Amino acid sequence: MENLKGLAEATVESGPVRNFAQQIRARSLADDERESIGKLRFPVMADGLRARIEELRDTFKYVIIHSGPLRLETSAMLLSRWTDGVVLVLEANATRRDAARRVKEILDAANVSVLGVVLNNRTFPIPEAIYRRL
Repeated sequence: MENLKGLAEATVESGPVRNFAQQIRARSLADDERESIGKLRFPVMADGLRARIEELRDTFKYVIIHSGPLRLETSAMLLSRWTDGVVLVLEANATRRDAARRVKEILDAANVSVLGVVLNNRTFPIPEAIYRRL
């Protein structure tokens, strides 16, 4: 999917929210285009961003926002407060358990629902004995 305009542009440009979102085929889901919200001047744009998220929610049945890493100081953490919940994506062999637990605790403290967790790039090595039988 091309990333021409997304949520960041929607906060500073006028026009219908449909100009900044893309309808995808899978059961009427809408994806707000992958946009790095962390690059925004968040305090200045917060009101516009919140209004655009509300407009997206009124326009589409489902809205998926792909954001950057959830750290306490990032705008992605603030953005999560305006959603129904988040799905955490943890990188196998890279995301430390303590870091994931800390993010979960911060989300709980902010009253943000964790809808699920995905373990990304997990490998399942096949034992040598099985390889010999193939």
